[in-house]
Amino acid sequence: MSVPNGFDLHSLTIFLEVVATGSMTAAGTRLRLTQSAVSQVVRQLEEGLGQTLFDRTLRPLALTTAGRLLQDHAQRLVRDAERAVSQLRASGATGLPSLRLGMIDSTAAMLGPAVIEALLSTQQLLLWAGLAPNLSEALLQRRLDLIITAERLDEVDGLDRYSICREPFVLVLPDGFYPGVPEDLKTAVRSLPLARYSARSVMGTQVDLHLRRLNLDFPRTFEFDGSATVLAIVAAGRAWTITTPLCLLQSRDLWPRLQISPLPRPGFSRQLVLVSRSGELGEAPRLVTEAARAALRDTLIPSLLPDLPWLGPRMVLDGDALD
Repeated sequence: MSVPNGFDLHSLTIFLEVVATGSMTAAGTRLRLTQSAVSQVVRQLEEGLGQTLFDRTLRPLALTTAGRLLQDHAQRLVRDAERAVSQLRASGATGLPSLRLGMIDSTAAMLGPAVIEALLSTQQLLLWAGLAPNLSEALLQRRLDLIITAERLDEVDGLDRYSICREPFVLVLPDGFYPGVPEDLKTAVRSLPLARYSARSVMGTQVDLHLRRLNLDFPRTFEFDGSATVLAIVAAGRAWTITTPLCLLQSRDLWPRLQISPLPRPGFSRQLVLVSRSGELGEAPRLVTEAARAALRDTLIPSLLPDLPWLGPRMVLDGDALD
């Protein structure tokens, strides 16, 4: 059954005002409408529903049985509409009713707490960690609202992108495997196998491209999705790897068994960005980006520098190199 003509939130609001005041004239005064305009709306409601809503022989006006039934439904409909408007307006500030955030595995543990702190006013928060391609697909299919990733998705229209930081890839060998700072990658790693990030990850793809640019071909002996496994096998003396500082932070307990150094030139880096659909989340993308940058600037990067002082100029935050 179709909704009758004139049955909408505007007409229901006028109807409820007539109920509250007991007079079409008084309702018109409150709503800044003429008495005839109010009468016309009520008449259209009655004609569309095929029911008389008010007993007009009484003063103040009294509801009929059909009018009382409509009052119950109208109050719920108008209340729900007002709540929806309130929540939508809140989404333009900081108080989103719900938010679904994805973060690549290598950043979730490090940046997650700071991001959650920035979104405490959100009534419902989903934080999903995973590989960048999976997060990108979830964003494009509207299963996530925004993602922190190493994929900019520049080929997709209708997205906003916020730069968080740029971090260098570094060389990680078993402790004591090579004396000093390596100047040549192949010499430094010798016959030790490479522990790779899987080819289905952005990290794995970026490392593979870099090695191809250098005309280096290492056997695919070890291949893993997560940094913890990659670094554990290096710490055990069984492999070497190329990773990033934020990935290293996840396994700080392994550092005594690792040799961490800059990559022999030419180096390369990855950019972390926040990607969200344009114009849908108000200030939330900016707040999350600022929270992530603050965590890097105030906590995460300072925790790296005592052991890896050479990282300072190489960690670029929001366009500025850190001293």
